[in-house]
This record gives sequence, C-alpha cells and structure tokens, in this order.
Amino acid sequence: MKFVKIVLVLVVLFFQLHVFAQKKDSIKFAGKRWSIDEHYAYKTYHSFDTLLDHFQVYNPLFSRGPLFAGLGNIGLPAYSFSNSEIFSSGTFYSKAFRPYLFSSENTLYYNVNSPYSDIQYSSSMKKVDEQTLDFIQTRNFSDKFNIGFQYRLIASSGQFYQQATRNSHYRLFSSYAGVRYEYYFSININKCGYSESGGYLEDTSLNKEKIKSKERFIPSVDSTRSVFLNRDFAFFQKVNFGKKIAVKEKDSIIGYRIESKFSIAHSMRFKQEIRNFYSGKSDTGFNRAPLNSLDSNDSANVKHLTNTLYLNLIDLKNSKYGIKPKLYLSNDLYYSKMYSKMSDTLHSSFVNTKAGAYLLLGEKARLKWYADAYIGLSGYIESDIYIKAGTEINFSFFKDTAQVVVYAENHTFKPDYSFSNYISNYLKWDIPVFAKTNLRHLHLNGQLQRSQIDVSFDYYSVSNFVYFDSLLIPIQSSGTINSLSLSLRKNVNMNWLQFDNQVVLQYTDKYKIIHVPSLLIYSSLYTNFYFFKKALRIQLGMDLWYASSYYLPAWMPVSGTFYNQSSIKSKEVPMMDVFLNMEIKKVRIFLKYSNANTAFDDRTFSQSLNYPTNPATFVYGISWRFYD
Repeated sequence: MKFVKIVLVLVVLFFQLHVFAQKKDSIKFAGKRWSIDEHYAYKTYHSFDTLLDHFQVYNPLFSRGPLFAGLGNIGLPAYSFSNSEIFSSGTFYSKAFRPYLFSSENTLYYNVNSPYSDIQYSSSMKKVDEQTLDFIQTRNFSDKFNIGFQYRLIASSGQFYQQATRNSHYRLFSSYAGVRYEYYFSININKCGYSESGGYLEDTSLNKEKIKSKERFIPSVDSTRSVFLNRDFAFFQKVNFGKKIAVKEKDSIIGYRIESKFSIAHSMRFKQEIRNFYSGKSDTGFNRAPLNSLDSNDSANVKHLTNTLYLNLIDLKNSKYGIKPKLYLSNDLYYSKMYSKMSDTLHSSFVNTKAGAYLLLGEKARLKWYADAYIGLSGYIESDIYIKAGTEINFSFFKDTAQVVVYAENHTFKPDYSFSNYISNYLKWDIPVFAKTNLRHLHLNGQLQRSQIDVSFDYYSVSNFVYFDSLLIPIQSSGTINSLSLSLRKNVNMNWLQFDNQVVLQYTDKYKIIHVPSLLIYSSLYTNFYFFKKALRIQLGMDLWYASSYYLPAWMPVSGTFYNQSSIKSKEVPMMDVFLNMEIKKVRIFLKYSNANTAFDDRTFSQSLNYPTNPATFVYGISWRFYD
C-alpha cells in the first residue's frame, strides 16, 4: 500500500512538470531566520532549508556528521563522540537525548514577508514501520512581530523485539523587535518514550538465512520501558532608554532608532527534566539484582527556574564599533526529586546566585570581539568560575570569502547534583563530595565559502572529570584528561558530479576513560541531472559512514546513561546508504536503501555494546514548502 502511494505521488508530480517549467512563483519569498546567544546579544543567521544536497540524511543523529553511536533504531538514546558533548554539564540522564531535543538554545527565529510552512515526512517499509514528521509554520503579523509553531515526530517499531520508539517534540516561538521594546519567546516540550531491551543476545544456532529475523536476537529484558520528558520555557524582554531619532533616506523617513545610553533586560527560563523507568518483577537482565521483587517504577525529576537581570550600560550598536557591554545578575531555583518504590523519596533544593559581565565589540563589523565571565555567589554553584573570550574575522581571500573564529574558555564548576545522589530499584548511590571539575577549551575554525572548505580544531584539558565506569556508578578521574580533535569538511563540485566529505581525527591521552574512535569519516558521492528546463533535478548517489575501532559504549537502562567497558571493541566496517533525490520546485523527494551493505554481509554490526544495527531497509521521504 505504501508503494502505491509513492507511485501516485510521483505520477501527479511528473504530470505537472511542464506546467512548473513555464509557471513562475506568484510571490517572491523573502525572509531571514537566526539563532541567538544565551545573553540575547548576538544573532547568527541561518539559510532556509531548501537544498536538495543531503536531504536524504533525515536522522538527527547523522545530520551533523558521523559523531554519534546509537542503539540500533532511530529515536533511541545515543552516545556522542564529540568532546563538547562528552565534557558538557547537566543531568547525566539527559545527555543521551540531546541530539533530538527542541530547546531555547536551538530555537530559530524568523522574519518573513509571507506565511512560511515546511512539511517533511519519511517512512520505511512495514518490517521496521519507521516514520518521521517535521512540520513548521511561521508568519509575520507586522514587520516587527513574528510567531511560529514546530512539531516533530520520530516513531519506529524497529526490526527486533523491545526496540520501539515514539518521540514527540513541540515548539512555540515568537519575537518582536520594536524601537524601544523587544522580546524573544520559546516554549519547547519533548517526550521520548521507548522500550528497553537491555541489549541483545544472538542465537547463533539459527541458520544464517534468519539473520534478519526477530527470532535471532533475544532481548535481555522484557516488559521494560522508559520515558524522558523535557520542558524548556524561555522569555527575554528588553527596554531601550534614549532619544528617538528618525532614519531618513533621500529626505524620506524610513524608520526610527534609539540613540540609547542604556537599556534594561530580563530573561526568565524554566527547565524540567523527568525520567521514568518501568520494569517487571525481579528482572535479572541488568547485571544487577533488584533491591526488591516488586515492579520497578523509578523516577528522577529536576527543575530549574532562572531569572536574570541585565543592565546594558551603553548600547552603541549603530555606531562604528558596535559596543555592547552589559552586567547581569542571575538567580536560579533548583529542585530535585528522586523516587523509587523501595526507598523514601529524596528531595533536594538550592538557591543559586551568580554575577557576570558580557562584552560584544563590532557586531556589524568584519572584526568582532566578545568576552563573557561570571562567578557563583551562593548555593550549589558557589565559587564556580567561567571565563570565555573570542573573536570572529571576515575578510576576502584570493577571490573567496573567508571567516576565522577563535575562542578560549575556562570553566571551574561542581559536577551536576544528579551525579551525587540517585535511588532506584537496581541502583543507588550517595556521594557526599565531588571535587570541582576544571575545563579548559581552545577552539579554532576557518572557512572558505566559495571553495567549500571548513576546518575546525579543538583542544580540551579537563581535570576531575566525572563519568560512569563498569561498576555502573559515577566516579571522578584523577589527573588531567587531554583531548584533541581536527575536523575537515570539503565539498568537491565537478559539474554533474558532487563529492562531499567530512573527516574527523581525534586523540586523547585517557582512552580508558574517553572511548572515541580516532578516525571518523562521512562521504557522499552523487550525480546532478536536470530535466524540463531545470524544473526537475535528480541526484543519484551513495553515503558512506566509517569509524575506526573503539570500545563500544554500554547502555544502562536503569539509570538512563552510557557507561564505560574495556572488553569489546567495534568492528571497522563502513556503513553504506544508496539514495535517489528529486526536486520539483518547492517539492523534494528521496528514496533510500539504508544500511545497504548489510544486505550482502551476514555479519552483525553494532555501534553500542549488544545493540545490533538495523539491517538494510527501504526508506522514502518528501518535503513540501509553502510561501503563502
């Protein structure tokens, strides 16, 4: 039935090709979209997602390159190979879901001259029953006021028992940029529900002809599931004080601006992370005996309510240098609740206060400088220190447009409170004191726009890093961990043939703690063909993913985190997808044979310990954009 639907859609689209080739859009769409930094001071503009290139890479884990290892099915928890994620702070049970989440940090704000909508849908054959849906709709009610909504669904039954996922993500966003008053508003709700298998045992007694069947891979646990719920609400508002001045062009007033001496701003953010774990009676598949024989119903709940007051001493963004210094004072109400049938409910709360300063120099210039620093004054973050400084340079380089970004940061902080206390039916720990972690990070990035070259270098030096060892509890490393990574992106365009590549080299002096591949590669080789006066564009090609051998990360369903094991390494086998992409005006379509190499190789591949990658399957997808 799904195949019939695909054929009908293709027939309708091709019937209209000659019409599309002659007809012009009635509305010339114009718009901008951008993200904004945590202090709502600096915008980073993003192009609209209209490219056909890499449209077939719809999985959020792989859209940013070969930097994640999953549990075999889309939407399941994932382990990051990126140092920025490995060394990041926050609750330990949220890390595995961050690639999927809507948040205030990754919200894009819009300004469009007509209503804009984009619908993207993908689905696989019945044996996997995989579906993804991404819908966004936004419109301006004036040239200053925009509001929009986004919804994303990731659902799949998987090819093995206890592999089902259903992730739902909702976002409501709005912005207003008046002369004296402006605001940003973002509401994000994420719910990730999935079955827990505890890893799979392979029945090698079965014939190899059944290698793709569910019967060959036996889950370690049954009747077990988890739900991760994330709520993230953010609101920022700013009032400019100063003289209102008319902006003229050829003796005509085209707008107004504020000659501002100072401004006051306020941001409020509410963030909640809940993880619920359910399992049957006395399940023995977790390598850990339960504390009681009842059904497990464990819960971890963390809430933050943060209010920050900003005082912009001067705001000369319209001046030659674009100076934007500000002072800020932040208050955070923190509440944690751990629940298990076996134990009493554990409550903890803190009132955290910090003070800081931020400086942005040259917002509209080719050379930008910025610095940020704060110190924890009270609560759990008392005496935490953060310092960051960087620059961005834009210039011409041999008929090309070049950009260089450099920044360095130093962060001394107490590990998240969730590492210190945890209770469940299978795991329980109470660690009174962790020493403060010290993280030093240097980042260098260079880009050549026309040559399509992007090079990044990162160096991390981390002391007292907290991680999960083979005993399934958090421990703190002794000494300093040094990690380096070098990433190179280069796209080669040879008329009808395109060759896009990303190579990541990584090194750490503590491979027993930081389990990452030393080499990661993503390559995409495809052709470009045009028909019907370029109304139809077709790409035919393949994607290749490769990771050198590394110790497979192990997943612990009870605590919802990956932990280290140093016994089994991954196989150095590339994964391959074969795809066909098509674009007809505002419509994009892809057909893909995912993990195609497993159709010709009867070996079992895993990115994480005891979680086999799904065998080859057909996937199709469509995207349709509307500008009115």
